[in-house]
Amino acid sequence: MTTPYDARTRAQHDGGASAIAQDEPVFHISVVARMVGVHQQTLRSYERIGLLAPQRSAGNRRLYSHRDVERLQQVLRLIGDLGVNLAGVEIILHMREKMNRMQEEFNRFFALLRDYAAQNSATQHDASPDVALVPRHQIQTFLTRTPPPRDGLRSYEDDASEAL
Repeated sequence: MTTPYDARTRAQHDGGASAIAQDEPVFHISVVARMVGVHQQTLRSYERIGLLAPQRSAGNRRLYSHRDVERLQQVLRLIGDLGVNLAGVEIILHMREKMNRMQEEFNRFFALLRDYAAQNSATQHDASPDVALVPRHQIQTFLTRTPPPRDGLRSYEDDASEAL
């Protein structure tokens, strides 16, 4: 377990060249409370309901990282500026994390797709117009497919015929 003293000493030995990692627990609860302007008991209650998860030192003292402080600032912004209650804050933060994971997954998939396309274009110098990642007949099928009517609701075709 890293203590604030260890992190400070490491930075001094490195000549201050290496910054403290975002996830490294370096702040005690009293320091964080002063930094953001809330009472220590508020931080403890946020931890109790799961909005914050500080690490613990060998002496079982709460240690907050830069990332924990940023999350706390988000919580306080949602509560103070937008008037969101604690349950809403929990949902919003959970959805934001989920969206970030989905974005990372999309970026990885897009990079794989880009690599695949580059590899195929390098191996097929005379690419014909019929060669594609998605065959044209599948695109046409998708674009011309009529969605099924929904129970008790009019279909898209009904709306289109009324518009004419």
